[in-house]
Amino acid sequence: MGYEVRGNPAMQWDDGSEFAIYVNAFIIEGEVVGGVYDTQEDALEAARALILELGVLSGEDKILDGMDGAELQDRINESERVGFAQVAQRDVLFS
Repeated sequence: MGYEVRGNPAMQWDDGSEFAIYVNAFIIEGEVVGGVYDTQEDALEAARALILELGVLSGEDKILDGMDGAELQDRINESERVGFAQVAQRDVLFS
């Protein structure tokens, strides 16, 4: 988990700072998978890796690299194997 100051990672707590995490959550063939990450980039990379590992969008690794969270989430939700996908959802734990 990491601290953010106006959207930028920081190592100390200042006024106006938020403690935020990024969450991936998927329901794939009835199984819930996902994780919690320090940065949006980590969450996006984990989502890409999971999707390729599970074969939901296999063979599209070059396309996936250029997608942001919303695009990736939309493509994942189009799969018949996926009941729900949330990619890199930013959650503020406290501010």
